Amino acid sequence: MAQAPSGPQVGLTWFSSFSGGIMAPLIGYRSDMEKWHSGAAELENFFVHVQGGISNRPGTQYIGTSKADAAGPPPKLIAFIYNNSQSYVLEFGDHYLRFISNGAYLTNPDGSPYELATPYSIADAFWLRHAQSADVMTLTHSSYPAMNLSRRGETDWTLEVIPYSSGIEAPASLVASAVEGNAGNTGTTPGVSKVKYEYAVTSVSNDKNTESNATLAPSQTEMTTQTQTVTDPATGKTSTVTSQVPVEVGRFVTNYNIGYYTNYGNYNTLSWPAVSGADYYNVYRRFAGQWGLIGNTTSLSFDDVNYAPDTENGPPAHRNPFDGNNNPVSVTYFQQRRVFAGSFAYPQTVWMSRSANYTNFDIHTPVVSDDAITATIASQQVNTIKHLVPMADLLAFTGTGIWKISGGQTGTPITPSNFTAIPQMFVGSSDVQPLPINTDVLFIENKGSHIRDLQYDWYAQIYQGNDLSVLADHLFYGYTISDWSFAQFPFNLIWAVRSDGAMLSMTYLKEQNVMAWHQHKTEGGAFQSVAIVPEENGYGAIEDTPYVVVKRTIAGRQSYTVERIQSRQLGAENDDITRSWFVDCGLRYEGQATITVSGLGHLAGATVSACINGRGFTGLTVGNDGTLSLPRSGSVVTVGLPIRARAVTLPLDLGNPPQFARRKRVSKVYASLYNTSGLSVSTNEGRTFHDLDNQGAAAGPSAPNPYQKKDTGPALISGMTMRIPTPNWTQKGSFILQTDQPLPVTVTSVSVDVELGN
Repeated sequence: MAQAPSGPQVGLTWFSSFSGGIMAPLIGYRSDMEKWHSGAAELENFFVHVQGGISNRPGTQYIGTSKADAAGPPPKLIAFIYNNSQSYVLEFGDHYLRFISNGAYLTNPDGSPYELATPYSIADAFWLRHAQSADVMTLTHSSYPAMNLSRRGETDWTLEVIPYSSGIEAPASLVASAVEGNAGNTGTTPGVSKVKYEYAVTSVSNDKNTESNATLAPSQTEMTTQTQTVTDPATGKTSTVTSQVPVEVGRFVTNYNIGYYTNYGNYNTLSWPAVSGADYYNVYRRFAGQWGLIGNTTSLSFDDVNYAPDTENGPPAHRNPFDGNNNPVSVTYFQQRRVFAGSFAYPQTVWMSRSANYTNFDIHTPVVSDDAITATIASQQVNTIKHLVPMADLLAFTGTGIWKISGGQTGTPITPSNFTAIPQMFVGSSDVQPLPINTDVLFIENKGSHIRDLQYDWYAQIYQGNDLSVLADHLFYGYTISDWSFAQFPFNLIWAVRSDGAMLSMTYLKEQNVMAWHQHKTEGGAFQSVAIVPEENGYGAIEDTPYVVVKRTIAGRQSYTVERIQSRQLGAENDDITRSWFVDCGLRYEGQATITVSGLGHLAGATVSACINGRGFTGLTVGNDGTLSLPRSGSVVTVGLPIRARAVTLPLDLGNPPQFARRKRVSKVYASLYNTSGLSVSTNEGRTFHDLDNQGAAAGPSAPNPYQKKDTGPALISGMTMRIPTPNWTQKGSFILQTDQPLPVTVTSVSVDVELGN
């Protein structure tokens, strides 16, 4: 141990908060920065509370082993959320889809996993875009037609290519006939002559807010002379043959000019068969080369007595913009329209369905305000629209920039004649879908690493944002983020899968300026995918629950496991240590007291930890038959892979200016704990650790130490504890808080007595 310089000075340093999260080594001594004073050098398997304290993350429950081959790409998890009480995690693998709900796979009556066949290869499934409306999730990928995943029952799901139709059938036929009245007896009365009338009819549904395509009147034919030259194959002589053949000359009915209906009573009558779901029918007549509405009716016939065609209101024409494998890349819902964007052929085109009719891309002639919309963003570079995010405006994310799509002003409806696309920032997005969080959008930059936010600046009238990873950029440099999701309740945590299998998380509460990064690892495993759904935590509260895919190597066996990050709630009052779940890939036994637990086949041969009736044990080994012999009997036993949680403080900042160059010795450590057991501290860079949660001075025999763990049973510690560590002089003066026990740890603040050398 180094000798102390002569004349040490004694001071007190207080770590009131860790709300700055991990700080990059490049700013390790930047005590001039405000956030530096609430930062940490390391936070591994600890997360930051919005109030500033830190807790070890809860462990994971083993849900099952994925069907996906561990030698290939991982499966992709996607959240399907109908409401807080009905949510599912979708496991997309190689041409299959499985469903998880409330911590278990949905199964068939025979107990096998309920499964749906899909066209997606596992490599493509990982990059599906998705948007949900009630019980229907729309999935898009440039290599596949857009599809609807629909829930009809707990184990009744369908996956179908989207049919682009009006949503209601057109009348099967239209019969038009002329009623000549007395017009046929007028002889050569001026103005009364034969006229051709062309009609169309459509069916309309109020409930579906849709109008069918038009059914036209039957085609009319006339006989015409046709002349052909015929060669006799025997003689080689040619001859001319003349014949009468029918030729279609148009879809019309012929009548005397119905403009004289008042005088002569001539009119045209139309009829058609009923259409299921139709509330009424629109009738159109062509005038001056354009269709115009002449009326509507709830009956199955209509008499045209020379109604004036409204050529500003014509029938819709059918369109399918995605014919010919023109598959869209991205999808969302905005202003009562389903919106697609980007394709190989049209990378910067946006297609919006008719208002309140998600499968209908029809347009009228002339167009009306609720018609489908097709528009292309005009930019200097051609980059595919990767994502669409509905906020106050519709945001389109490309590889080089972000565009605001609106009707001109924020909140103004978008129509075919009122569509604007304005660039907001020239920072592109990666292929991972952005996260809308409250009034902000978080996205991953196009290189796949740094995280940025985006919000609307009402003063500047533009969307802008900041780099949220700059203070911890060492967590991102050289890596990419492949998947992420946001768990708002209870801890406001973003979970992000890094390319090397580590899990990054960030406590994000913008209104309190809390944006703190931390890092999470798992024993013998690499995180691959994450999805978050609301689920009840067992004590009456709904929590946002993360599910993860982990590539695990256990006793030489490789597999993709699906696991659920458990609630950190310790019983109804959050003080029941027996409910501790701080092991990974674990399972829990509850029942009669036992000395062995079985059913741990997925952990066969692994070294595990166990929480037995609230006591923590490490270094246990699961037998090859999946059975674990316990060191003591227990009725509540949680077994899984061990988790080490470690927090390292930044160098101590003493005095003004900072005394970083002077050597320091931490003589006492005071920690404010909440429901904690198993926490240790080291002031000599991890060479020696001391318990922090079992020390305290008793006032006398009648006042037992409230922080001393009793032999009769485990205890959770809340309050201030003190430890005199092994004396050691270092230049940084930093210390380590660590636990490897399967027990809860929460540190709300730390202070230290420090001797400062010359």
